[in-house]
Amino acid sequence: MKRSGNFIEMDRKEFFEWLINEKVTRKITHTQEHHTYQPDYDDCGRYSNLQLVLNMSNYHRNTRGWSAIAQHITTFKDGKIVVGERSFNSNPAGIAGHNSGGICMEHVGYFDKGKDSMTEEHKKTIAFVTAALHFKFNLPVNTQTCVYHTWFASKTCPGTNFFGGNTKADAIKYFYPVVEKELAAMKGVSYKPTSAPAPKPAPTSSKVNSSVTHIEVITASLWTYNSPDWDDKAIVVNDGEVFTVTEKIKVGGGYMYKLKSGLYITANEKYVKPTTLKKQSVEKKKELVEVTVNSLWTYASKDWDDKELIVHKGEVFTIVGTYKVGGGTMYKLKSGLYITANTKYVRKLK
Repeated sequence: MKRSGNFIEMDRKEFFEWLINEKVTRKITHTQEHHTYQPDYDDCGRYSNLQLVLNMSNYHRNTRGWSAIAQHITTFKDGKIVVGERSFNSNPAGIAGHNSGGICMEHVGYFDKGKDSMTEEHKKTIAFVTAALHFKFNLPVNTQTCVYHTWFASKTCPGTNFFGGNTKADAIKYFYPVVEKELAAMKGVSYKPTSAPAPKPAPTSSKVNSSVTHIEVITASLWTYNSPDWDDKAIVVNDGEVFTVTEKIKVGGGYMYKLKSGLYITANEKYVKPTTLKKQSVEKKKELVEVTVNSLWTYASKDWDDKELIVHKGEVFTIVGTYKVGGGTMYKLKSGLYITANTKYVRKLK
């Protein structure tokens, strides 16, 4: 066990003993799984675990303006665990609108596909810590009590490759059984899979003829999908955003458009409408910007470090403002996000 400031670093055994003896008066209803994105595994080689947490605390308090570090628990690639500063009797700053009753875990790393490959020690610790929390607070393991950040926000967190994926179906199939095995061992009983239904098979899909080349979102916010499957949610898009359509597909009892980015979106005209870029920019006098590279970060604020979500080549967004940020320029989008104005990465549509 090591200490630095308000933080304590522990191994799994030390953490379990500490947790069992921790007095928590707040009602706990769920646990939250997050990845940090930054810092990532490369940073673990440059800084100690405690220094990384101190750095996060400094950023959260002095830049984000929070009273303490956002999370209750931080886990690391070497399997170690750090707690401190954020009391278990305080809600976390983890998921906007869903923090009440939550215990927030930040797993240091960037667990999207093609990024950090989670170590075996880290996997063991994540499953162990999650199980220990569910043991301590007598919580079952399901999609209401053990949640991923991405289910509530347009982020990939805790990563598209977090224990096999970041959808609810992935959690049920890959993550929950590992947690339940740990939980059963803590209870001293034999592991039995829960009665939660297996993910239903993806609905059948078939291509249909369509002349639509672009669509505009006409509702406040709308899910996109990773595949032609209504359960395979990806990210949320917003009113006024325009996307390039490559094909229309019948999916179960409804229809989807496949977008140039590779994502899918409903074709229901309650939520989207066909449009043309030229007609829209003239008639509505909107300034539009199109992404011209394969993938590009957007930002939650006018801050190059405040990365939010990735957008893709061919996606089009409505500009509502232009700002000088440091040595560069950002566009503010109708969604409230910001994007670079650098013509190496985006182009204005006329």
